[in-house]
Amino acid sequence: MKLIPRSSTYRQAERDADTAREDFRQSLQIARDRLTPRRLKADAVLKLHQSVSTARHATIAKARAHPFLLIGLLSGIIAFLFRRPIMALCRTAGVSLNKTVRKASQARKHSGDDQ
Repeated sequence: MKLIPRSSTYRQAERDADTAREDFRQSLQIARDRLTPRRLKADAVLKLHQSVSTARHATIAKARAHPFLLIGLLSGIIAFLFRRPIMALCRTAGVSLNKTVRKASQARKHSGDDQ
């Protein structure tokens, strides 16, 4: 089919080409806008916030489903982080308890209650 200038088919083809050209220009402008550093950074930050939010909600759901597992995990982490102060406290308490037991046994030995 041969298009003759000024025919209705030709004018329709010109309008279609103009529309396609304009759509292409708009798409190109949208792509340029999306590839600016500011926009890329904003998109990355938004994606990061969404990922963190999703992970947080999943973690909360797991914690609510398994509370004893969570308590065990947290107590293990706290014990690991504070292991040196806890060990020092236990040594101090052990020495103190040992002294108290010795004094009590000495007192019992000299009181005559063992007979």
